[in-house]
Amino acid sequence: EEDTNALFRRINDYDYGTEPFLQPRASVAMEKLITETPLQANEITVLRRIFGDEFGSALEEASKKGKAGWDELFDLIVLPKTVLSSFDLSYPFRQGIMVAPRHPKEFFGNIPNMARSFASEEVATRIDDAIKTDPTRVMVTQADGTLQEASLGALNENMGIIRPLATGQRSAAEEGFLSQIGLKLPGVKQSSRAFVTYGNKLRADLAKYWIGHWQNTGVDITPERLESLGNLLNRLTGRGTLGRGQAANRVTQLLQATWWSPQYRLSGPQAYAQLFNKDPAIRGIAAQNLAAFVGGGIGLLGLLKASGAAEVDANPFSTDFGKIRVGPFRTNFWGSQQLLARSIAQAVGQKKFDVGLGANKPIKPGKVVQDYFRSGLAPEWSLIWDVLKGENYIGQEFKLDADEALDRLAPIALQDTIEAYQAGGPLAAAVTAPASTFGLSTSTYQT
Repeated sequence: EEDTNALFRRINDYDYGTEPFLQPRASVAMEKLITETPLQANEITVLRRIFGDEFGSALEEASKKGKAGWDELFDLIVLPKTVLSSFDLSYPFRQGIMVAPRHPKEFFGNIPNMARSFASEEVATRIDDAIKTDPTRVMVTQADGTLQEASLGALNENMGIIRPLATGQRSAAEEGFLSQIGLKLPGVKQSSRAFVTYGNKLRADLAKYWIGHWQNTGVDITPERLESLGNLLNRLTGRGTLGRGQAANRVTQLLQATWWSPQYRLSGPQAYAQLFNKDPAIRGIAAQNLAAFVGGGIGLLGLLKASGAAEVDANPFSTDFGKIRVGPFRTNFWGSQQLLARSIAQAVGQKKFDVGLGANKPIKPGKVVQDYFRSGLAPEWSLIWDVLKGENYIGQEFKLDADEALDRLAPIALQDTIEAYQAGGPLAAAVTAPASTFGLSTSTYQT
């Protein structure tokens, strides 16, 4: 116990200079170390700073040796998901689209950075370094009312909005690229690098915008407010959470092993929940972004329908609800929120509109919940489900043929493009390819 107290005294007495917020992170890291909870890379970094390089190197080595059999199994389980998530630049119009209407400069301005990062590891590393070393000074108000100066780069890391470019840091990694085996495959590492770089740069730019706004308008910048800002930005850019600690991490890993993108699905509802945040500054940011997203989306759909440029289905019981339809081509920019809203409507109304028949069909709430759960399963688990039921997600007879193999193994953008070509010809494929590559959910079929 005396040794333990000495360690915490060292943490409390250490001179953190302009980064006092590192002290609570170091304390949490030490508690995790004592309770044999795996450390994240940034936690090892702060302990290295306090206790020296030899201590930090020992922690890194122990982390590598401590890889359990579950981690090896998990690596294999999430391999198909990692491959299917690759060979595109999908972050903007999938995870990032909720901030696009309110922050078009940051949203569109970082797409070139994403493309360059796909092509060059050096570019990605340079952008990553620039985010973490941003020298912009921020005055943070502490609990006792004193002001502490901190760099924006340090705050970016402390807010938890930066994902690691390097592999082997699963607890902080993007959920589409969790398989360390998969990241060794040609094209997959490049896709992961571009994905992480765009998300990091987008969130860092948004943080800089709002922190600057607070500084200019006299809003107190406190550690609690910065933490809440980081939580909000994560949710607005497709990363929900199930909590903190070892138990929450294990639950998250279990969901990652069985579902396609559980954190992405959670992010939408959790973002809307921020409208009720106790901090008015956070509520305001959430309201501005969500109002722009929902209002802009409805306005775009209304304009397309009124002009006759596309068909728009406003029936919440229909699978085409809220989608843009041109001939057999459909696209959905609402992401998983469309599915959730539609599922809630169908469960409450106990009916489902069949696009093929052009009429409503009765459906039990339990079946709606089952379909929602099935739609989110990871590739290998959805395959097991379909084999056992003898039918696929849309109710067709299950056949283990070439088309089925393509659906389970090929990258999503490639699947969408082939489907478009088969259903609508070269023009549909030419429209689908860029839309799917940059993250829009697309489908092409005749009704």
